[in-house]
Amino acid sequence: MMGNRNGLQGLEEFHARCKSGDLRGAKQILHELNQNGVKSDVRSYNGLINACAKSGNVAAAERLLQEMGKMGSEPDVVTFSSLIDAYTKAEQPDVKPILEFMNARGLKPDEVTMKLAFGLPV
Repeated sequence: MMGNRNGLQGLEEFHARCKSGDLRGAKQILHELNQNGVKSDVRSYNGLINACAKSGNVAAAERLLQEMGKMGSEPDVVTFSSLIDAYTKAEQPDVKPILEFMNARGLKPDEVTMKLAFGLPV
């Protein structure tokens, strides 16, 4: 059992799990944090989508993007960069629709986003 997490320690562990690509562990910690009154926000979802990107899990990344909208969190450039990263790692290089979706939302790709879109190292 993972225990009852809240506050800074739980957030640190959540972000560490995201960075390591442990989507399941990160989601469990976030669930516990939510149960203890810590609200999910764009940074939380960005971390989860980044965890998906580590393994090229496009389907999970897209589900999280949809969930994010339902929960009232607006995606940002980091969100879409991580989504593009998931696509390229899954060898699905057609990211033009993602860039168009960003543009339609008034978001402009930054240098990291464009490097990821073209498969360049960041």
